[in-house]
This record gives sequence, structure tokens and C-alpha cells, in this order.
Amino acid sequence: MAPPSSPSDPVDDLEAQEAAIELAFDDAVRHKSRRALEQLRDRVADALDEIKRLRQENARLADRLRALQEAAGIDDPNRTVLSIDEHPEAARRKVEQFVRALDQYISQAEKQS
Repeated sequence: MAPPSSPSDPVDDLEAQEAAIELAFDDAVRHKSRRALEQLRDRVADALDEIKRLRQENARLADRLRALQEAAGIDDPNRTVLSIDEHPEAARRKVEQFVRALDQYISQAEKQS
């Protein structure tokens, strides 16, 4: 016959419960930290994919710009070329209006000096 079981020591029970709670808490923190790190890794991977896409688009646009400059006969990339997509007479009127506005501005500035 087995000896009668001795009553548990309440302090031991509390220590065991505290240890179990700490273990459960540590597991929860590790799980949450792991999830956060996985989410961060996914976001970094997405950002790297976007950077790669933007670099490819940038290279494509640079090639397109070079092609347009070559087609326009621009040898110096620092040179500005004006391209007007409207009727020459309409463009001439706009330029003349702009010149008149500049003349007026300059004349007012001279009067104030």
C-alpha cells in the first residue's frame, strides 16, 4: 500500500505557478517578437522590391531621355531646347506678350530706383 500523499506545500505551489506563468509569458513574448520580426522582414523585402522597380524605371527613363536628346540633335545635355507644340503665330503672340510684360516690369523698377 502506498503511503498517504502528503499535502503540498503552498509556497511550492505558488513558485510552480509563478514559474509556469513566467514560462507562458516568455513564450508569448517570443511568439509576438517573432511575428513582429517576420512582418518587418516582409516590409523590408517589399521596400527592396520597390527600390529595384524604381531603379529600373529610372534607367528606362534615362534611356528614353537620351533617345529624345539624340533625336532632337542635342549634343550638350546642359543645353536647353525649347519645343513648342502650337501654331507658330500663336507662339509668337505669347512671346511678344511676355516681352511686353517684362518691359513693363523693368520700367516700373527703373522708376522706383
